[in-house]
Amino acid sequence: MAVSSLSPAQTLSRVDAPAVKTAGRLLFIDNIRWTMVILVLTMHATDTYSPFGNWYYTDRADSSLGTIVFFAIYQSFLQAFSVSTFLARIVTPENKSVLNMHPGDFPQYILMFSAGILAFRGAWLQRVPDRFAAKWAVGALLISMLPLGILIIERGSGHVDSKAFNGGVNFISAIKCLWEACVCLGMSAGLIALYKRSFDRQSAWARFLSNNAFAVYLFHPPILIAIAIALHSLSAPALVKDLLLSIGACAATFALSGLIFRRIPLLRRIL
Repeated sequence: MAVSSLSPAQTLSRVDAPAVKTAGRLLFIDNIRWTMVILVLTMHATDTYSPFGNWYYTDRADSSLGTIVFFAIYQSFLQAFSVSTFLARIVTPENKSVLNMHPGDFPQYILMFSAGILAFRGAWLQRVPDRFAAKWAVGALLISMLPLGILIIERGSGHVDSKAFNGGVNFISAIKCLWEACVCLGMSAGLIALYKRSFDRQSAWARFLSNNAFAVYLFHPPILIAIAIALHSLSAPALVKDLLLSIGACAATFALSGLIFRRIPLLRRIL
C-alpha cells in the first residue's frame, strides 16, 4: 500500500518548529478542537472505571465516595447540552444508548453544529470581543448554580425516583436540561474567550495535535480498549488506572495517527 513520502522521523521532527500565526485560519479554534478531542478521550477512559456512563468496555470496581464524586463532577462538566434535549429525553432517556451513541443527546449535537455553521457564515468568532464572551460565560455558569443546587438537594432527599434524572415529563428532567444548557453556553463562551485571548497561535506541537485531532477522535476507541484490557490485572485505585489509561491512549493514538493513519493516502484525504 502506498504511503506518504514523509518518514516517521520527519513527521515527528516538525514539532521542533517555533510557534506561528497562520493567515486564514482561526488558530484558537484549532486549539480548542484538539483540546476537546483529548477531553473526549479522557472521558471515555473515565467511563471505563466510573460507575456512571456507558462505554464499550468497562472495568469497574468498588470505589470510595471521593472517587465517585470526582467521576460524577468530571463527567457532568465535559458534556455538551441544549434545552431541546428535554423533549428528546421524553422519548429516549439519557441513559439509553445505541452503538454507544445516546439518541437523547442528539438535539444537543444538531443545535451546536448548526450554531457553528451560523457562526462561520456570520464571522461571529472573529467579531465577538473576548471580554463579551467572558461575561456571557460567567453569567451562564452563575445561573447554572441554581438548577444544580436543586438537583443536588432533590437527589440527596431520596424522595425522587432516580429515573427522573434520565428524562421523561417531569420537573427534575426539565431542571437538569436547563442546567446542562447553561453549562453548555457558559463553557463554550468561556473557551472562546480564553483561547482567543491566550491561545491564538500554534507551536509545532499544537499544529501536530490539531492536524491529528480528527483521526484521534475516530480511531481512539479500539486503542483505548486495548490498553484498558492490558491494565486490567494492575492492582491500583480506579483514579490511578484512569490516569494511566488516559495518558497511554492519548500518546498511542496521536502517535499512530501521525506515523500511520494520516500517511495512508486514502485516509489522509479524510483526516
